[in-house]
Amino acid sequence: MATRYIPIAVKIILGGLAVALFAMALFSGCGQKNPTQPLTGFIFVSSSIPGAAIFLDEEDSQQVTPDTLKDVPIGSHTVRVDLEGYVSSPQEVTVSVGQVVEAVFIMSSARVVLLEHFTSVNCMPCPATNEIINGLLETLGPEKVVGLEYHPWEGDPFYEAASFENITRNTYYGVSTIPVLFVDGVISPGSTDSLAMFAAVESRLAEPSPAIIAVTDTVTGSTWRGTARIIGLENVVSSDLRGFFVILEREIHLSQAPGINGEKDFYYVMREIRPQAHGEEGMNVAAGDTLYRLEETELQPGWNGEQILSVYFLQDYLSKEVLAAGSSMYAGLSR
Repeated sequence: MATRYIPIAVKIILGGLAVALFAMALFSGCGQKNPTQPLTGFIFVSSSIPGAAIFLDEEDSQQVTPDTLKDVPIGSHTVRVDLEGYVSSPQEVTVSVGQVVEAVFIMSSARVVLLEHFTSVNCMPCPATNEIINGLLETLGPEKVVGLEYHPWEGDPFYEAASFENITRNTYYGVSTIPVLFVDGVISPGSTDSLAMFAAVESRLAEPSPAIIAVTDTVTGSTWRGTARIIGLENVVSSDLRGFFVILEREIHLSQAPGINGEKDFYYVMREIRPQAHGEEGMNVAAGDTLYRLEETELQPGWNGEQILSVYFLQDYLSKEVLAAGSSMYAGLSR
């Protein structure tokens, strides 16, 4: 049989055509959905405290934060996380084909303890107490404990800057001598007993909180704006429940001591209480509620906007017990 030869030019044309046809077949399917393959997407789940178990539509994913849930069917889903000793709110997310949606959880201790302490630049024993309290706040962190520092004595620049708020809280607690500390409004350990302070905080942390409070705030120019989200875990029983939105300055460092005790460094100094020093009256929080409180104010002369943060707390005004607290000092919530 005679051998047939195909010219080189024809071979090149045929070869190129085969490659082109293969490429068209390969890429033409890239934008199409396989009708037999489920339509899915991804959920990236993270939490302010890592290691929380991830649940999708109430089923344990066997994964912990931070991680990505794969092959999640498109549509709406409920994501929640669980970590012993902490609480957070479930989130609703919508999954799209091939897309990644994020679910970020702010983990709060079942109770955030509030420390309110009274001091003065002219109180000689106060610096030692202040050092103990500030050390306790830094050690446990704002996910477990937050602090407010009041200055109820005249002749103190921090008193003069917010005299009505300082007098109001001082009178409310019946403070006659300082330094003095109140833990969630109901425990007052010795002012120099660090072990008693720590024990008081631990005892309060063991108490269940009826609500979670998440606080965010911003300073834009000379204006502070804050938002508190209150999530009811159970019915709060109180005939006089009040909410307090407190603006504070986290750190103040002065070149000269303003008083006779020589202190130059001050922490968690109360600057203003909103909506008023006596708190917002008529509060009512029930299980399943999600309430929002928004406040706004102008920064006053002497305030450092970069250090302005806030605390929100609920207090039974009759028993003085602070039932729930939260702050924007928490790393997961701060601006």
